[in-house]
Amino acid sequence: MPSPIVILLDSWPIPSSSSEVTLLATETKLCLRYFTQRDEIALIQFPLVNSFRFGSPNDEALGGHPLAQFGLKRYSVHRIENSSWLAELDRRNAVHPNHDSSRFMAAADLWQT
Repeated sequence: MPSPIVILLDSWPIPSSSSEVTLLATETKLCLRYFTQRDEIALIQFPLVNSFRFGSPNDEALGGHPLAQFGLKRYSVHRIENSSWLAELDRRNAVHPNHDSSRFMAAADLWQT
């Protein structure tokens, strides 16, 4: 698999360094609520979510994250191309008789730090 490409999405509301993220999730939807650097509330809705991760590493340990060497930054939102995480999810789902790897891998891999 090619190396991941980390793309900073600077048009997204930038999280505050002290903001606590609130999550609301269903089987297919995810909502994030956090304070921005301008002390405004950002509410982001992802209408078609397959999977998400939440938690460590925190900002002090972000250098230990596998994507840090590719440009993952603190208090930012990123899109990841050539995502090993999506590839792993694709492999797990490949046993399904109607699985379409090309469609599955076209999904976005977004990260908020």
